[in-house]
Amino acid sequence: MNTYSQESFQETVPQTSKVKGVIGSLIGAIIGTIPMMLLALLFGYLIGWLGVLTSFCAYKGYIIGKGVRDISFAKKTIMVCSISVLCLSTAFVVFIAIILTGGQVDISSSLVTIPIASGVLGYGIVRRKIERYSDPEGHAKYVENAQQRINSDTGTTFYFPESQRAKGNKISFLFSALIPLGLVFIALYLANNPNFSTDSFGNSVPLIIAAAVSLLAALINMSVLCSHLLFSEKALQHCFVKTQENELYLINIIKLNTTETYHYSLKNVNPQKFTTEEDSLFRSAVIRAIDDIKSSHIMPNHLIHTIVINMQNPAIISNNQQSAKIRYLNNKGKTKTLKTLKLYPDLIIADGVNMGTCPTQKFYLSPVITIAISVFSIVAGIALSLSLQ
Repeated sequence: MNTYSQESFQETVPQTSKVKGVIGSLIGAIIGTIPMMLLALLFGYLIGWLGVLTSFCAYKGYIIGKGVRDISFAKKTIMVCSISVLCLSTAFVVFIAIILTGGQVDISSSLVTIPIASGVLGYGIVRRKIERYSDPEGHAKYVENAQQRINSDTGTTFYFPESQRAKGNKISFLFSALIPLGLVFIALYLANNPNFSTDSFGNSVPLIIAAAVSLLAALINMSVLCSHLLFSEKALQHCFVKTQENELYLINIIKLNTTETYHYSLKNVNPQKFTTEEDSLFRSAVIRAIDDIKSSHIMPNHLIHTIVINMQNPAIISNNQQSAKIRYLNNKGKTKTLKTLKLYPDLIIADGVNMGTCPTQKFYLSPVITIAISVFSIVAGIALSLSLQ
């Protein structure tokens, strides 16, 4: 396993200065407001939420301009440049609108507040990136401590989901969504074509009814597939952890990254795409969270208990080839159930049930069933429309 050192993360950025940082951040903020201003000047719509780009570009400008690595100065510079440029660009757009309309323009408070609010939101998004740029030594030390924690805790085992086993569900959903909708559009086209919408006796054949029935069947089938797809995606958001004391924990990978204390990545929340650094930070964050829960350093009603769940006395209450339903007690002693796909190789929860035996989904099964349902519904709709004449 790779080890980290402070030197391996030390970035060499020569001649950093405050002036370059301010200029770079200001230029970046101006570039970030260009999309918002173009839409406002060309189409007359001021989309204030595009102000998020302003803060991001201001951050990028600060880095490209080799701004000084001072956390406080970097944050203040990026924030001030973003908000200032947003205010000036909004005022410029309003000024142009007044000139072009002869003063007949409705100026509301949201016209100014939304761009500023989006700029603040964008700053919140890049705040962690600013901290990493401004303090590379501190980040390197943080990663090094995470690696040491993992090396010292050899009894904790992680079980990550195998995402390729659920890939067939996504392909099936794509085909199953497009095929019935295509059949519906064909039915609607035929309904508006006199060559097809009348029979040999000149009687009208209302294919609209057929299309409506087909659409209903398609929506029902797609809703079922969508729920199945969401179930698969939900399974990919979790991993299981067994401690040295054989305690089982369920970890919400995505929600853990949203916490301030156990944050581990700036972009990736998919374990299959973790870098070595992100993998170490994630494992360390989970171990710290479990230690904090076990040592009662966290209040029983804290949010972390819904993210890192201690599954006490787990038992399999239903089991099939694809999934299993697990009953357990949470930290409050309440009985809970969890239904999950078998995507976790080598994980044995209870009763000898292997949680990694889920076969790869056949992507063509659902589309075939969807085609059959859609064709049958169209035929049934045509028969229904003829019987109503």
